[in-house]
Amino acid sequence: MLLTDAVPLPARPRLRLPALHRSADVLQFGAGPSDALVVDGLTPPLVRMVEALDGTRPLARVLADAVAAGASPGAARALLDHLDAAGLLADPAVPPLGRRVVVRGAGRVAVSVACLLATAGVGRVLVEAAGTVSRDDLGTGLVADDVGRPAERAAEEAVARAGASAPGPPAARRWLSARADLVVLADGARPDPLSAQRLVLDGRAHLPVAAVDGAGTVGPLVVPGATPCLRCDDLGRADADDAWPRVAAELVGRRDPAPVALAASTAALAVGEVLGFLDDGPPASRGAVLTLAPDGVRRVRPVRRHPECGCAGLAGRRARATGGVEVTPAATLLVTGTPGPTTAGAA
Repeated sequence: MLLTDAVPLPARPRLRLPALHRSADVLQFGAGPSDALVVDGLTPPLVRMVEALDGTRPLARVLADAVAAGASPGAARALLDHLDAAGLLADPAVPPLGRRVVVRGAGRVAVSVACLLATAGVGRVLVEAAGTVSRDDLGTGLVADDVGRPAERAAEEAVARAGASAPGPPAARRWLSARADLVVLADGARPDPLSAQRLVLDGRAHLPVAAVDGAGTVGPLVVPGATPCLRCDDLGRADADDAWPRVAAELVGRRDPAPVALAASTAALAVGEVLGFLDDGPPASRGAVLTLAPDGVRRVRPVRRHPECGCAGLAGRRARATGGVEVTPAATLLVTGTPGPTTAGAA
């Protein structure tokens, strides 16, 4: 009897890292000297089972083929459980081509994020941008002929060149925008707090991305009801610095030209987080802000729920991206506490 339902496993398991052969019965996953996983004592049927984890076969077929080749049912299942617990199994049941991402922003970072997502195979990437293209926006997907053109149209054409499907007419754009798996907020130094709060109320997952003062920032990834929100971060920073709300308000909408290298590296970090989220992995920006410093070092600043923020009332509701139930038990979300400057800005 095959124990295919003991612990949930990917429906069509695929290895996230290639299996490297240390010997006939020892496999290594990952090439790093300190973080590689080594599995030994494997029989030839188990080695062949692992080598064939390409995401094309259902779990039951994977196990059945291993048993038919001579593997023990218990050993085959235990090995898959071990690989899954180590984060080495992915499920391509919903390929990136079927995912939808909205990128809000018009500068180098936003366009780079959108184009990289399209290149990575995300099938529907919608850019929402205002204004026109300037020379400071070139270098990460836009070209010289785009200068002076509407930023949204130019960005969409850049994304199409990178491989994503065109968003279509206005009605199709509205449909796509409302049903995106994730919204990337990349329009300026800090997201507009009201827009971010609206996303929380609507149960829509979102990720702030910016390149400011020579550093790139990504996060926190907000999954309403499951993680701290941007206002949680603002309130926490205001507790430590009573001038923070005023400073944060000045950063909203500020768009300083980002050097091409910084924009590209920040976008790459952000896209890695987006793809991890779409692949149901554990993004590092979930409940944290990632900062890419000028020296290339990545720093992590945790973000915690704040007792004065009402987002915890969404505990029974998940973002559309996770297929959760659309029920909001706290109708006054994000209007509790002291109004005014303390709600300005979002990290």
